[in-house]
Amino acid sequence: MKFNRVLLIGAPFLYSLVDEEILQTHAITPIYSYKKNSHVNQTKHGIVVFYETLSAENLSTIITETKPDAIVCYNDNFLIQTAKLRDQFSLHGIGSNEIGKFKLKSEMYKALEKNIPVPKTIKINTSTTLEEILTQLGDGPYFIKPDNLAGAEGTAYIPTLTELKNWFSSEHRHHGPYVMQKFYDLPLVHCELYVQDEVIVYIQARRYSYPNHKFLEGKIIASLPIADKHLSQLIEKQAEAVVKSLGYKNGVMHTEFFVDHNHSLIFLETNIRQAGGAINLIHKNRAGLSMETAMILLEFEKNLELKENYSKHEICGYIPIQQGKVIDIKFPRLKGEYYFDVRVKIGDICYQPTSASNTAIAFVGSSHSLEDLEEDFHCLESNNIIKYA
Repeated sequence: MKFNRVLLIGAPFLYSLVDEEILQTHAITPIYSYKKNSHVNQTKHGIVVFYETLSAENLSTIITETKPDAIVCYNDNFLIQTAKLRDQFSLHGIGSNEIGKFKLKSEMYKALEKNIPVPKTIKINTSTTLEEILTQLGDGPYFIKPDNLAGAEGTAYIPTLTELKNWFSSEHRHHGPYVMQKFYDLPLVHCELYVQDEVIVYIQARRYSYPNHKFLEGKIIASLPIADKHLSQLIEKQAEAVVKSLGYKNGVMHTEFFVDHNHSLIFLETNIRQAGGAINLIHKNRAGLSMETAMILLEFEKNLELKENYSKHEICGYIPIQQGKVIDIKFPRLKGEYYFDVRVKIGDICYQPTSASNTAIAFVGSSHSLEDLEEDFHCLESNNIIKYA
């Protein structure tokens, strides 16, 4: 039996969620790429390769040497380079001509605006003037974010015209490209789904505790179930419309919306990769198949064997790092069952987070009672789990 090879690009902790036994039944061999000197996960059926730095040039060398049949990228900030590598080596999957609408926010909004409510958006470059912004967006507050990054990295909340002028005169202005929108002070929800041959075979809508940029202000960003079934159905229907409007055929998708006061939805953005913040672990439990494994199978257009028989409610989230020296870590008593991934230790010197990857603790919890999970979240918020000096 001939085995197909797939080159995987992403963080090592995501590789542990790849089910090699399932891949083996489909005659797929994973090739795990690591930065040199990083910790390497054990593999029974896979191949391990190394690069000096994550770049198209270094990955091109690896592709030449290993000859994969496909590439799957778990790194949001390397999706464009991955698409170009597919073109370069004539590999199946989304290429550079198509990746823009799935990755660049400015192109994404243009592709969707005819069918789905999207924020009015301006792409900021070095020639954009304050007058153009005021004319097109009106008075603030505003929200600025990089056109092609994820995890709240590089974002800025701009409440006043004075602060907008300050941002324009700062060095950030030249790190673009950026997009600017009116700021929405509204609840944020999200929806994950698996698409196979243009058919959605798995979907679930959930809600965030806070918009993701609040993580940079020290808020615990959690994903919780939605008790309102009507709202959940509206979100899932709109996420399906995003799939159709973008012409997405095979893969996973993580889409976010603001919820207005009358339950109308405003599209924020979508991503064609596994969800972050341990949301991927929730869907692994619910679907019986990890998003990471599904991405590989769908790249090869293999059938997904889903087992949606999970009955508990689940919560997950991440607690941001704060400035200072870690002097104590103590967890409160909670009602649900929890797993905590503690990424700092006593004695560590920490700094304010610059993106959602600067996580002190990630957690996943479950309970048969949604009310218990709500109480647990408020307990986590009110307890200083990590004490800093």
